[in-house]
Amino acid sequence: MAAGMMIAGAGAAERNLPALQKEYLSWRFGLFLHFNMASFSPAEWANGREDPADFNPDRLDFGQWADAAAAAHMGYAILTVKHTGGWCLWPSDVTDHDVSQFKNCRNGRGDLVREFCEAFRRRGLKVGFYYCFPLWGKEWADYWTLPIKGYETDQTDSLDFVKKQFTELLTRYGKIDLLWVDQYGSTNGGLEPGDWEKIKAHVHALQPGCLVIANNSHDFRATDIYGYEYPYSLTLPPPDNTIPSEVCDKLQGGWFNNPEGSPRPLRDVQYLVHRMLLPMNARHANYLLNCAPDEHGRLPDSVVALLRAVGREWNPATPPGTLDERSHLIQTAVREVPNEQNLVALIFDPAADPAGIETPATWLAQHDARATCFLTAAAFDAAPEKIRALVAQGHEIGNGSKSGKDLTPIKSGLDIRSEVETVQQKARGLLHAPPLVFRAPGDAYAGPIWDALNYFDLIPVAPAVTIAPGSSRATWAKAIKSGSLIALKKGISEAQLSALLAVLREKGLKPVPLHELLLQARTPWLREFAQACWKNPR
Repeated sequence: MAAGMMIAGAGAAERNLPALQKEYLSWRFGLFLHFNMASFSPAEWANGREDPADFNPDRLDFGQWADAAAAAHMGYAILTVKHTGGWCLWPSDVTDHDVSQFKNCRNGRGDLVREFCEAFRRRGLKVGFYYCFPLWGKEWADYWTLPIKGYETDQTDSLDFVKKQFTELLTRYGKIDLLWVDQYGSTNGGLEPGDWEKIKAHVHALQPGCLVIANNSHDFRATDIYGYEYPYSLTLPPPDNTIPSEVCDKLQGGWFNNPEGSPRPLRDVQYLVHRMLLPMNARHANYLLNCAPDEHGRLPDSVVALLRAVGREWNPATPPGTLDERSHLIQTAVREVPNEQNLVALIFDPAADPAGIETPATWLAQHDARATCFLTAAAFDAAPEKIRALVAQGHEIGNGSKSGKDLTPIKSGLDIRSEVETVQQKARGLLHAPPLVFRAPGDAYAGPIWDALNYFDLIPVAPAVTIAPGSSRATWAKAIKSGSLIALKKGISEAQLSALLAVLREKGLKPVPLHELLLQARTPWLREFAQACWKNPR
């Protein structure tokens, strides 16, 4: 179904979907609020069998959340009114698995959905609800996602249950701007194929102006807005996208607060504004940022401070599509790094076995020269002690790919995740710090590779100068200048290394690992990006 069509649901007023989508894109930036029973448990998701007394936000303040959103110039907010555990944040007539059980919150007589709507509307923000259907995986029956008798055995009329709950949500709280549904196509827990279409029509019959986002759907028969769950799919709308879309992301380590973990933000202003918000707006997509309230019912001070900084950094009056050079890093590999200190970076090609670079790397270290060694996953398994020795010599370990094979044919962000994250995790486990830089096999980058590197805070590099075995000094010496990234191919000889260092001395250049070069970049945004990643690794 084309995005430009006028749509009428069963019993619904005609919907001008293009007009609704246009208005939606004007909101630009949204606050995702994962707050429910899981906020009070170290488990990632609630399963519905928790003690309701655990829900005890002793300083719950929806106004504080809304103030933080307004300070960041956000246009809308979405609350998890029912997540995997089935706990409903409003008093429901079709289940008692709801706020009435939360005796430690408003004495069990509260309506958190109403409080949320009122607080955000008072500050001029649109409001929406997240609602979870049964999980797709084998574990779905372990989660009481639809709190109705017979759910675990599929022996229930879940279609009727969901429609009744949506009726409550869409008739009690005024105009609801957005309904965000997770696991929308599930056929577990009593749902049947085709139920989603019936539920979506029911929503539009109740509120024709309510947009529906089916998480990760790219089909207008299922969703009004294309959805990209970035931390899961590692996929972003393409640069030439014109389809109304939304990218959701998370600021902290998990979607929900973990009372045993750290609430600190894992992102900075540059990532949020210049690598996500503005580029996504330019791609006809809103950016929905999850900020998890803590177990007290407040956004952590560090999150509030960051959102205020975001509000100072971007102006919502700036037309979508207005980008600066800071936004280009998510689609551009670094080939050189101009600097004032006359530094260059030496880079060994990605290797599956560090033994292949051990000899030249040792020779460089003996001559007060250090390099960046890109390694594949196999290298960490084959020779961890050799890798430690390279680091002890002052060399840097860079993130190669898992397989060492050309990544450009890969179209799935999930497959790219394995290629990138596997090496990152192995480096973190061995060296207690993740790499800062990534080099693709053959220096070849394409769509999903960019998206994954942006998510993992990895700077993509593609050296502009290459020294291969047998190549003469005349073929590469002239190209070397301050800021050069110089690739050292496998099999390079000691004589070539000696000639290289001689050229560097003649030109007054000092070879350093890539991270040191990036930290001295003349370009402020690149230097700041490197500083943020180096001091605050994810």
